[in-house]
Formats: sequence, structure tokens, C-alpha cells
Amino acid sequence: MTAPGRTLAALAALALAGCAAPPPAAGVTIADATMTRAMAGAWEWRHSTTAGGVRTDERERWELAPTADWLTLAGHYQRTVVVTAVDGVPFPCLQRPRYALASTVAVTVTAAPGGAQIVETSYQAAPSPCDRGLRRLARYHAALDGERLAVAWAGGQATLTRAAPEVPAPPPPVAAAPAGPWAWSTTSWTVDGRVQREDEAWELTVGDDGALAGWYQRTVEVRDPRGEAIACAGGPGYRYVDRYLVRGARQPDADERGDWRFAEVAADAALHPCLAANPTRAIDGATIDVVGDALVLTWRGARRQVLTRPPAYSSEYAGL
Repeated sequence: MTAPGRTLAALAALALAGCAAPPPAAGVTIADATMTRAMAGAWEWRHSTTAGGVRTDERERWELAPTADWLTLAGHYQRTVVVTAVDGVPFPCLQRPRYALASTVAVTVTAAPGGAQIVETSYQAAPSPCDRGLRRLARYHAALDGERLAVAWAGGQATLTRAAPEVPAPPPPVAAAPAGPWAWSTTSWTVDGRVQREDEAWELTVGDDGALAGWYQRTVEVRDPRGEAIACAGGPGYRYVDRYLVRGARQPDADERGDWRFAEVAADAALHPCLAANPTRAIDGATIDVVGDALVLTWRGARRQVLTRPPAYSSEYAGL
């Protein structure tokens, strides 16, 4: 038997005499090594806060696995942050009242006095119009307490819980951006003090020659918030639908994000008594930047519009 408190460094000096392998860090005991090995597996952490009218839901999913070095684990954690405007006001970056940020961080876990040291070694942030993609790598001290993993760092601490194996359902197959289905919506006030809701459903395809083609349908609903009748509508609200055909191509000097350009080539304008003063639609054009799971459109006059995948095709909120 070894004496209590006998460090692995001292034991390794005896057992590894004449070998080239480096001894464990000073002060690391057999209990520390056993605890570190027991940290292998899946872990989960969740946290929610609300401040300044913004709700933030955070989730981390950790996966740690043993390595050939019996004092070390290797793995990663996937972090998702969903930000929601409690008042429903869209965030300018995505033109929606809700957006998600996602990143994957690689980590190394090494036995240390009193538990283990976790060191972040690299990260990859999912592209998003709402994220500059900058992260600062950190390190933590971890200690196992039954089915909980206590993680502490300078200025904070968190507790992870054991998690069951997770096999997320894949989203429906969809072609690489900018091809596929896209959506956009906004709510605003008209100069007459009425509420106007606009929804657009897009479908784009890209040919083998790089040609871009597709269409989008724009649905507009206008309603009086007081329920008063709108003369041209014969009631408190009205609705109309416009349809557009678009054609375009990728630009010769495109960067890795895409840089596509398209023009509206035809428009099917809805007929409605409230549109008598504007029976036709102006034809426009825009450039496209592909940013993660979003298309950033810049129309003539520097007007910005952000299209996102419809919920059924997006994995940004998966598991939350």
C-alpha cells in the first residue's frame, strides 16, 4: 500500500526510473488521477438570465474521452447562446427578435492537485451576422462530486451534470447557401398609424454553371390597431400577396462568403382597392453575402435585409 498523500510524482520517479516519460505534475495524487479519469463522458450545463429586456439562454454540451496518457482527457464542448428580445423588437444584426450564437471549443483535461485542470486549446465559432467570432481561450479547475462536475475559474464557477448520449435529429437536407428556402419578416407602423406585417418566403437554386435563379413571395397585412374600418378595405384590415422572379450569378471576384448578385426580372403585383395608388411594383436588384445560416442582402440605396432559414431547416436552436 502507498502512504496517504504520497504523490504520483514521487511514485513515478520510482516506477519510471530510466524511462523517458515525464512524471506527473508535482502534488498530483492517485485520487486526483482517478478523479480525472472518472470525468470522461458527456456533461451538460444550462443557464438563463434576463436583463435590460433581453433574455439569454446558454447551453453547453461537453464530451470528454480518455487518451493514451492515463492522466489526460481530450474533448470539446459545444456552446449555444440564444438571445431573445422580451418586448419583441427585432435586433438590427438579424432583423429578428431572436438569434442564436454557436461555437465549438476543444479542451484538454489534465490531473492536477485537488482534481483536474481544463485548458481550452482552440475554438470555432459558427458564422453569424450577430457574432464577430472572437473568443478568448480560458482555463478552469474541475472537481468531481458524484454525478456533478464543479468547474471554477477566475471570477466565476459553474456546475455541470452528467448527460445521456445525444443523437440529434438531422434537419431536412438542403443545398449549400445561397440555394434553398429562406424567410424574412418584419412588423412596423405606417404613416397612418396602422400595423403592417410583412413576410417573405424565398426559394433559390444554383446551377452547375453558377447561375442563380428563384422566386420569392411577399405577403403584407395591414391592420388598424383600434379595430376601426379602413375605407378602401371595408374592414379593420387587408392583405395582399406579391410574387417576384429573380436571376443572378456569383461575382468573379467573390470572397469565401459568396458575394452573389441578382436582379428581379418579373413581378406579379396583387390587385387590391387599397393599392390603387400603387398598382405596379418597381423592379430592384441586390447583392448577397452568405454569413453562416443567413443571407445578407444589400439592395440599391444600401438597404439591408437579412434572410434566414425557415425553422424546419435550421438547427440554430437545437437542444434548447
